[in-house]
Amino acid sequence: MNSTNINLLQQALTRNNTHRPPCWFMRQAGRYHSHYQNLRVKHSFMQLCKEPELACQVTLGPIEEFDFDAAILFSDILFPLEALGMGLHYDPAPRCDWYFNSMDDIKKFKENSSTNITGNIASNNTENTTNNMTDNFTEFFSFQSRALNQIRSHLPKDKGLLGFVGGPLTLFSYASENSTKGIYDGRFDAFCEQLHPILLQNMLIQAEENIDAIAIFDTSAGELDPVTYQNKVVPHLTKLLNEFRGQSKNSKKSDLPIIYYSLGTSEYHWDQLTNLPIDCLGVDWRHDISSVLRNYHDKWAIQGNIPPYWLTLNKENLAKLAHNYFNQLQNLPNEYLKGWICGLGHGVTPKASQDNVKFLVSLQKEVFNDTN
Repeated sequence: MNSTNINLLQQALTRNNTHRPPCWFMRQAGRYHSHYQNLRVKHSFMQLCKEPELACQVTLGPIEEFDFDAAILFSDILFPLEALGMGLHYDPAPRCDWYFNSMDDIKKFKENSSTNITGNIASNNTENTTNNMTDNFTEFFSFQSRALNQIRSHLPKDKGLLGFVGGPLTLFSYASENSTKGIYDGRFDAFCEQLHPILLQNMLIQAEENIDAIAIFDTSAGELDPVTYQNKVVPHLTKLLNEFRGQSKNSKKSDLPIIYYSLGTSEYHWDQLTNLPIDCLGVDWRHDISSVLRNYHDKWAIQGNIPPYWLTLNKENLAKLAHNYFNQLQNLPNEYLKGWICGLGHGVTPKASQDNVKFLVSLQKEVFNDTN
């Protein structure tokens, strides 16, 4: 397929892909898929995430059946909340033992942190404390590192591999039961101070496992207007990403591509990200993909943005919509497509048809192999 040892995902993330655009879907391993359903009958969701052998099986299922160009770790964005001592349960929706509903709750992070170090970070930033923090978080997130190691060992060499975390705002939304008041009353900033060392180490731990990129999923970003987003969210993203780059500079993953996906945002939000060290912008289905590529192809690789509901349609309607979508992309200058990653504007829904997933991936390969 390629004349190099670099997979399609890697080529697209550097905006240097002259072959068929890579294709992978958010939540491509999940409830719509019989492979996942069969495992879920025997195991809890938490087991599927935290037992590396099972996480590997779930991750590889859609690669083997649908031939996506990249696998993404099967896990959940909320595990940093568990590391913060909030507890985490799935029945089936996620719930915590307590929520950050007032500034008085800040002490709970220090009292209940499962790593027993969150309070020390704020009060004693010594080298020993930093080393203990790293060791504790490495142990806490070891289920992810072991799963990624197994996935990579079983993944075909021409397939990409992605890790991921949740964005600070999105994690705060869960931690505060979707309270937007927390953005303005100081809770968001206080939460980020507690979250930051955990999220940073989570990214660094994944980065050491031979992944090709790490995605940051910020599904709550669109709940804020662009000015509030710029003033409140971007500074925390900037700190996180700059420290990630700085701490990984001596690693083989110092230039690991970063994908940032935000739901419900506009170009006014995206324009606040131009100084951040991100390599790929994920966009939702609300945007015209041709316009996004025309305006941003020279800044970032672009991932997206087929509407997820298309996968619930009958085959005739899906085929018509998909052909139109791909045709408009084929009419763009080749330069625009060098950094395009074919994907959904959000995740595969539980009601998606497996046959539709297979059809859409196959059609994408057929259409773009004809022209590249």
